[in-house]
Amino acid sequence: DTPESIRLAVKELTVMDGLDRQAVLIASDNVLTPSLQWYWEGSPEALTTDILLRNVNCLPGFVGVAPYRPRVEHDAVLAGDLGRFNIQKQGGVRFAVAFSLELWSRNQRRLLASKRFTASAPVAAMAPADVAVAAGAAVGQAMGEVDDWLKGLRALIEGAAGEKSGE
Repeated sequence: DTPESIRLAVKELTVMDGLDRQAVLIASDNVLTPSLQWYWEGSPEALTTDILLRNVNCLPGFVGVAPYRPRVEHDAVLAGDLGRFNIQKQGGVRFAVAFSLELWSRNQRRLLASKRFTASAPVAAMAPADVAVAAGAAVGQAMGEVDDWLKGLRALIEGAAGEKSGE
């Protein structure tokens, strides 16, 4: 953390009720079925939020602040929703992740940017270790896109943080 670092308050991602479970979800066509044998270490939104926070903290010139608290110093707020975190069987077995992020001004009165991120990776075999490897690859690919997006928004964030916004 340096004085030049952009401080992003990271809010936990939201998720639809059907995805808010630790069981690994398997999609066949448009139907999600929870596994009765395999479970994540946490809920998909908590896992993805944690990875997002670590990702922000690894970006040069950025610092992730979590859990979000309005009174903790920050330059902008990163929020979003998780729409997919499951095994897809249609079109070949793969792990798919999709989430949308919104970058808000520090007081959350102005939306600065938003983007949807999607990625998938093939699952070598329907075994826990292979699913975990594919999930890591898919989430890693999406986070690489988040990195590029945030780096490209640096000047916008700095400009918004420097404005008098009635705070």
